Amino acid sequence: MTEQAEGSGLVAINRDSLPYGYACEIVAEILTTPDVVEAACRSWAQDTGWHERHRRQGDKPFFGPKPKDEGLVFGLYGYRWFTWTLFWTVAPPDLTVKARAVDGKTDVTFRLVVLRWRYASRTGAVRTCERFARGVCADLASRGIAVTPPKLARSVQDRSHLKLVTKWRSRIQWALAIILAICVVGWFVTLGILGGPGFAPLAGAAWLVYALIADLDVVRERQAGRPAWINLVGSVFATIVGVFLLYASIVVMGV
Repeated sequence: MTEQAEGSGLVAINRDSLPYGYACEIVAEILTTPDVVEAACRSWAQDTGWHERHRRQGDKPFFGPKPKDEGLVFGLYGYRWFTWTLFWTVAPPDLTVKARAVDGKTDVTFRLVVLRWRYASRTGAVRTCERFARGVCADLASRGIAVTPPKLARSVQDRSHLKLVTKWRSRIQWALAIILAICVVGWFVTLGILGGPGFAPLAGAAWLVYALIADLDVVRERQAGRPAWINLVGSVFATIVGVFLLYASIVVMGV
């Protein structure tokens, strides 16, 4: 069953056979080759914080070549098994792009498959799919390449701003991740040396740094189109708790 997404003339909602699942789809016709479209997708993904990844092992045949029609797969997080925020669980949704040459043009399908218990808001899913498609199509249209429907050629986001935010968010998160690792290792070392709670301020600092990384992941998700209000409330609360734990641990240790 297919229905049109509310408030959008571009996105269709297709019911899948998966339990409680559906797929947001955008179909475009672009007057260029599939290679050019795929290059534009990779460029947009890199500038806006998406990560390209290969199909899951279960989607590949044990013997013989990989399927030729698998297309590109992008995720907001680089690894399916590791996310900073709990709301996405261990399997955040993937956005796939399939480009197929037809009569000198390329038919492109942008598709975001959603399991509701992993991606609660259908509105956010639709917006995420649409923003990615608009970004890619607007980039191609800016080079004089015809895009149908023309609405897709108008992006609602400033690419240069997204690129700058993605660059600094990534750098800050890597720095925080290094600090987090140092705090965790340091706490375990002092736990063995001092006994009891170890050097408690290190544990408080680790919690706070983890919460700050989650705060930045909210920025990542909102750029992609997710409202992420639940994540925002949760990460802000965790940050407040982290500040309190760090202060309390410093007071207790008399640092």
